[in-house]
Amino acid sequence: MLARAEEAAEASEKFSILGFSVEPDTQYPSGRNSNIRGVSLSLLVELRNNVRGVAVGSGASMIENDMTGIQFALVASGAGKLNGIQAGGLFAGAGSFDGVIFTGLFNITGRGQSRGLQIAGLGNLPFDKGGLNGGQIALLLNGANDLKGFQIGIGINAATEINGLQIAGVFNYAETLRGLQIGAVNVVENGSGLQIGLLNFFGTGDNRLIFPLLNARF
Repeated sequence: MLARAEEAAEASEKFSILGFSVEPDTQYPSGRNSNIRGVSLSLLVELRNNVRGVAVGSGASMIENDMTGIQFALVASGAGKLNGIQAGGLFAGAGSFDGVIFTGLFNITGRGQSRGLQIAGLGNLPFDKGGLNGGQIALLLNGANDLKGFQIGIGINAATEINGLQIAGVFNYAETLRGLQIGAVNVVENGSGLQIGLLNFFGTGDNRLIFPLLNARF
């Protein structure tokens, strides 16, 4: 009797790790279901350690460590490290990522170095001092720390340091800029490049200069 139970448990483990796993309820990533190779589906909230393949949650999909492949959830998707494509109906985020992240409202990234593209209905936000090689596109707000690439939005773009391009309908800000700003109002504290807008601010404090239409610093 015990031997049969152990055989059934072993078969279930192989099935959920190598093939197709369906969870009707929330389950913390422990035991045989913590690592998935294949397809993982959850009807409510999916919680895993690692997934290599496809992870889908009708509510939320949360991968604690590595998510390699495609991750999707109607409400929120999250991963420690994403390699691939992530989509969340309302929210999405990763400690660091190499790929593409889509969401209806907000993307949030952590302290790791990331490469790829973030696309959000409202905003892309940094949670910590991570860097991004790639781009951010959002309607309301793009925020980054160390960005090598571009920010494009209707509202506000902000970066601690950017090597590349900022395009905003309203406001661009960079503490340090090496590149190009295009927007109604552009603000740079230091750096070099080109500002194109109605008002262009360069410098800090009493040394701040205001240029209408165009400012070039090389």
